[in-house]
Amino acid sequence: MSSSEEESHTPARKDVKANELKKYEYDELAKTTRLFSNDKLLGRGSFGDVFKGSLPSGEVAIKKLKYRDGQWEKEFEELIKALGTVRHQNLVSLIGYCSDSSDRLLVSEFVPNKSLKFHLYDGKRRSNLNWSIRMKIAIDTAKGLAYLHKECEYHCLLGFLEIQA
Repeated sequence: MSSSEEESHTPARKDVKANELKKYEYDELAKTTRLFSNDKLLGRGSFGDVFKGSLPSGEVAIKKLKYRDGQWEKEFEELIKALGTVRHQNLVSLIGYCSDSSDRLLVSEFVPNKSLKFHLYDGKRRSNLNWSIRMKIAIDTAKGLAYLHKECEYHCLLGFLEIQA
């Protein structure tokens, strides 16, 4: 990971304030992901699949949550409320959401350098992570976790987060 790649991850968007999340229409998010096609797929997780999209505000990551009608309806509202308050330079920010019929989607800022796991487990990329870069990653990760545990209004947040090392 070059220094230019490191710098390309901008801190949490400052134009989107906590609790000012945009509510998106399903059709708008489906269109920007080509109906959630595999060529837009960024990854799969236990809570759903993540797709890359492009909106007027810029590139975004759209998580299509695994959801069945009525399943954890109240929890989704609480999740939106909680994630809407999270603003830290070392954490990806939620920009908006979609709660349309039986579909639940989260829209967050897009991080272009892939996951840390991607860089750690590929031999060529791993060799580019010298000790000073690794130390910075560890410290910044610790700062993000400390924020979630001590400063964030919702301390139970980690149940919904997927930590990728």
